[in-house]
Amino acid sequence: MYAFKNVTGSIDAKTAGGEVEAELIPSGKGESRLSSAGGDIRLYIAENSKATIEATIRLQGWGFHKDRYVVKSDFPSESYDTDEDGGEIRAVYKLNGGGERVELNTVNSNIEIRKLRK
Repeated sequence: MYAFKNVTGSIDAKTAGGEVEAELIPSGKGESRLSSAGGDIRLYIAENSKATIEATIRLQGWGFHKDRYVVKSDFPSESYDTDEDGGEIRAVYKLNGGGERVELNTVNSNIEIRKLRK
């Protein structure tokens, strides 16, 4: 697992496989990306952040995996779509009206977006 703690500003973390976990406090001046080619992504983000989180799970072997993977969040979603033709699950979360872009991308794995509790 790759873990990043107490990141203020932005982060760009990619792995070819394995879990990625990050605690993020966006500064409003950058863009963040957490990507895994096969591993869960867990993002802890400050509740008062102004951020737009775009989460995408790409599914390979769609018929087998479509009910197995989800995007879970402590925040309400702006949209949550399952694209059966494209083999993707996509969710968008606008925290406090939206703001700094945070991209979360994985393949055949789960994404969790949690409130950062300090």
